Order: sequence, then C-alpha cells, then structure tokens
Amino acid sequence: MISVAEKEWKDTISTNGLREEFSLVNALKNPENVYKLNLRRKRIDSIPPEIGKLKNLEVLIISGSTIKSLPKEIENCKKLKSIIANSSKLEELPSSLGNLKNLRTLKVGNCNLKSIPKEIGNIESLWELSLGHNNIKTLPQELGKLKNLTVLDISDNPIKEFPSCIVQMENLKRFWMYRSNIKQIPFEINNLKYLDHIRLSKKKIENIDSIESVMPEIMFLDKN
Repeated sequence: MISVAEKEWKDTISTNGLREEFSLVNALKNPENVYKLNLRRKRIDSIPPEIGKLKNLEVLIISGSTIKSLPKEIENCKKLKSIIANSSKLEELPSSLGNLKNLRTLKVGNCNLKSIPKEIGNIESLWELSLGHNNIKTLPQELGKLKNLTVLDISDNPIKEFPSCIVQMENLKRFWMYRSNIKQIPFEINNLKYLDHIRLSKKKIENIDSIESVMPEIMFLDKN
C-alpha cells in the first residue's frame, strides 16, 4: 500500500529526461543523468563514496539488499527526496543524512538498526519516517524538530518510554507504535491536532481507556 506521504513525494519527482539505473557502475558512467538508483535485492555490503557524484539523484532504493551502511558522501546528493531501504541489512545511518534538505521519505524498517542519529532531526523537509521492526531503544530528542512529518512508524522496537519528541511533531497524522514496550501514552499527544490514527497494541497500554476518552476523534487501531 502506498502511503499518502509517498504518493505526494512521487508527484514531486521530475525525470526531465534523466535515467533510472540498476547498478552504481552504470550510474557513474554519466552521473549527472541519473535521477533514480535502484539497487533492490543487490548482494553487496556497502555503497562506495562515489555515489556522491550523482548530483541529480532523487530516489535511492536498496530494499531487500545486503547493504550494511551508507557512505558519508551521500550528503552530496543534494536533490535526494527518497531513501527506501526496508528489509535491507543496514546497521547504522550516517549523521550526514541530516544535510539532505530535500529528503521527503526515509524508510528503514526491518533492518538491523540500533539507533538513529540525532542529525535526522535537521531534515525539516521530511514527511515520512519508517523505523519499524528494528532494535531501536530510544529516539533522539532532536526528532521533535521534524515539524513537517506526517507519517511515523516506530512499531516492533524495544522502546520502553514514550519518546517525548513525538508530541512536538505538530503535523503528524499517522503514528504506528505496536509491539513496543511502551506502557503509557502522555496526554500531551492530544495536542497533535492533525493526528487521525494510531496503530498500537492496546493491551500493553495501561492508560489506553483514558487516552481514548480524551481523543474520541482518533482511530485507535489495535494490532498485537
């Protein structure tokens, strides 16, 4: 299913005669002519620093690949709007991602991540952040600066305390937090005036009845 945020960023992609490439070797032959690099399911451990030469790159897909890391030089892909890395082997994200001022979508669900760099909070353009199904225990407070974020997924992570940064994401619409270790949702979440649904494991939330009573207009979707 394509999310609302993903549909919106796709509408902003303009190929202008540029190409989609399926290997970095081919992409680097004419680096300024590539808008999309599709490395889906590639059996490689990393992406070399030369990816920074793709000045017109807008979409990077590494989902299902064995890629474990992204190079610092990805910050030179200034036009990058979407990174789709779901079900890859990513173990960490470079702090330099925080310099991608046009990034709309960052999907790193079902990887091997243990933390998120605080610099992600500098990406004010970000609409969708998918972190589900990793081994992340906390979110950096700096993520509260993501004022344009509309979709957030932190489900199936060993997070024990509700991340306070979430109640600062003033344009958040869809929030997934099921299969976490969170037991309490702060009442401040009611300040998110655009929030329309939360997907969670109801039986784990001790104050779910109270939260539902003060947010009757929100859909609470139960998922165990």
